[in-house]
Amino acid sequence: MKILALGDSITNGYDGDRDLTSGTYPQVLSKLLHCPVDNYGVNNAMITRHQDGDLTPRVNSVDFKQYDLVIIFYGTNDYAHLTTSLSEIKQELSADIAIIRKHNPQIKLLGIVPMNRWDFNHNADQIKRAGGYTFRDLQSGIADTYRQNKVACLDWRIVAPDLLTDENYQERLHDAHLHPNAKTYAMMAEIIAKFIQSHDLI
Repeated sequence: MKILALGDSITNGYDGDRDLTSGTYPQVLSKLLHCPVDNYGVNNAMITRHQDGDLTPRVNSVDFKQYDLVIIFYGTNDYAHLTTSLSEIKQELSADIAIIRKHNPQIKLLGIVPMNRWDFNHNADQIKRAGGYTFRDLQSGIADTYRQNKVACLDWRIVAPDLLTDENYQERLHDAHLHPNAKTYAMMAEIIAKFIQSHDLI
C-alpha cells in the first residue's frame, strides 16, 4: 500500500511560521497506517491556478500507477487569492479526478474538504471574497464535486465538527487563522486514518 497526499500548505505541514520537519499529517498518517505516504503538499497551492504544486500541474506530472490511494486536499487558497468562480473550481477538480483515474483505473481516491478558516479574527464561513462565494459555499461545492465523481469525501463539518470552532481555533491553529499546530496536525491524521479504514480505502 502506497499513498500520495496532494495539497497545499496544510498538507505540506506549514504552521503559519515555518514548515514542520516532523509531525505533518502525512507523516503521522504513515505511522498510523503502517505504509508510506508521499507528501506532495506545496504552500499556497490551488486548484484553478497552474503553477508548480497546483493540482492540475501535479496531475499532469505524477505517475499515479505507483500509488494505491491519492488524497486530494485543496481549495482554501482559491477562495482567498483568486477571482475564479466556484463553478470553475468544481469543473477543474472534476477534470483532474478524471485524469487521475485515466492514468490508474484501479486507484482509490479520498477528497478532503477545506478546513474552517478565520480571516482577521472572523470566521470566513459567510464571508464572500473575490470569487463571489462564501467559504461555506466553497466547502459545500467541493464536497458535492467529490460525491458527484464518486470520490470518498472527508468533510470536516460532518466527520469532525468540533475539530476547529469559534471557541477553539486560537488554540488549535498556530497562526489563529488557517494553519494547524503540531498537535492539531496529529489529530487530523488520526481522523483521516480512521476515515480511510472505515471506508475500505486500504
